[in-house]
Amino acid sequence: MVIRLAGFRAAALTLDKLPACACPTYRYWAKAARCDIVCPLASCDKGHHAGKNLGFSPEDRKENIRRLGEVAKLFNEAGVVTLTAFISPYREDRQSARDLAADGSFIEVFVDCPVDVCEQRDPKGAYKKAREGIIKEFTGISAPYEEPERPEIHLRTDQLSVDQSVQTILDYLVAKNYIPA
Repeated sequence: MVIRLAGFRAAALTLDKLPACACPTYRYWAKAARCDIVCPLASCDKGHHAGKNLGFSPEDRKENIRRLGEVAKLFNEAGVVTLTAFISPYREDRQSARDLAADGSFIEVFVDCPVDVCEQRDPKGAYKKAREGIIKEFTGISAPYEEPERPEIHLRTDQLSVDQSVQTILDYLVAKNYIPA
């Protein structure tokens, strides 16, 4: 069920990405700059919710995406615009999350950033550890990443500023009648 709350239509914006592509920056910028003021907003990722006991195996990744999809569904049922940011390397798992959402409320945002740029941005040194074999099954290095085939929004974060990227998302939400202009 897609509902309206104070003129807003529930949506699950799923920021799909490689590690260290700057997704948290987008979530927090959007929350501070616009969404907190004008619409009900929730954000969730593996670190904030039910995925803390999961690792990086394909099975754990699948379970993480299922859990986050269920959380986003609950927020959507309450009329909330939900921003999720997680590493979901498999198209099948992303499709499962999409299938949980009400018709038209799942918005896949492909946060596209080359691996070498992600490595340069990596604040925790995870890419270095993955290349050294310390971190196993690291997406984009020692584990696969299947790029989205038809995302609703495609952001090239190596070419767009944070402001431009967030504005692209907001413009989409306005154009598709999720939030008022």
